[in-house]
Amino acid sequence: MHSQPFPTPAATVPMPAPRPAARARRLRRPRHPRLRPTRDPRTLWRGRDTAWSTLRWPVLRASLPAIAATAFTNERGEAHAFETAIGLDWPANGMLTNAERRSWSRRPLTSCRTGNAIHPQELAAALHDTLCESVIGAPRHWDTGATALGEWWALRARYPHADGEDAAPETVETVITVQHAIGSPDVLIQGGLRLPRTGAEIATASYYVLLRNKRIVLPNSRDYDLMTTLAHQARSTAVLIASWTEEALLRPALASWAGTVATQAFGHTAAATLMAQHDRWRFPDTAPRDPGSAPMNTAADVAWSLADQLRSVPDIERRTLRQQRIIKAVSELCWWNEQDDAARGYAELVH
Repeated sequence: MHSQPFPTPAATVPMPAPRPAARARRLRRPRHPRLRPTRDPRTLWRGRDTAWSTLRWPVLRASLPAIAATAFTNERGEAHAFETAIGLDWPANGMLTNAERRSWSRRPLTSCRTGNAIHPQELAAALHDTLCESVIGAPRHWDTGATALGEWWALRARYPHADGEDAAPETVETVITVQHAIGSPDVLIQGGLRLPRTGAEIATASYYVLLRNKRIVLPNSRDYDLMTTLAHQARSTAVLIASWTEEALLRPALASWAGTVATQAFGHTAAATLMAQHDRWRFPDTAPRDPGSAPMNTAADVAWSLADQLRSVPDIERRTLRQQRIIKAVSELCWWNEQDDAARGYAELVH
């Protein structure tokens, strides 16, 4: 009997690696959408807390409410000639719909003149389409903020800048934001520069706008490319702020400006805060410098410091108004600094 040799096992063949195209398709598979909170400071609208979150555009648009209008009637069933009761119709399965909003869905929250109601869904779609038709195109990120029942809400489009383009503590975004209170015919649109890590913002332009033919336009100009102009104003402001880094601040000029201009524009605590930050940075021997503090030596530093201070103003209307004052006020600081520098040079020549 002849013995048979054991068969040699076949070599194990490794599984082929997935093709790059298949791997890319798997990575592009949509994940379950979820609300992600932003870094916005506490925001109040007329004493009501506001929550901010970010969502992808398709999910965000499907989550926004529509207007639910109900006529005011008297005992005879006659409708009011001018006023209409306004509520919000929240999507049943929308990402922004919670138990509280669901309980108030389609119930009156306020009133407005008949025919003046603006649907949040329509305004958001108009902002999206107007941006897409402009030079800047659709944004990479969308944020929304709203009160608990949606009486006031905001929609923000964010455009990140390339690293190193701006004189700021971190990468800056150009943002375009619309704000609207239901029942009001007023829609405010604001362009600005924003630090995404902290939510500090410098407003660069703001306009009251209209919703016309499913687009956002200025009241007196239908052909004005508003979105492109807002973006250009923001970038021009970023260049201006970068130019403010070229000249160091003189302490007497900063103290004089802070006590006169900053106090009036930003409140009585602004001057003391700016001077303390400047002294900690410029004179570490007399006031120990905070290792984690940002520089406070130029007008650009002052601008971003003011934006950061305004995060402590919870009222959104007051905060927006003060954000709009930053550029004008700091431009005056540059003039004060030049005048002080010229006076010092003249005094040195005389003596």
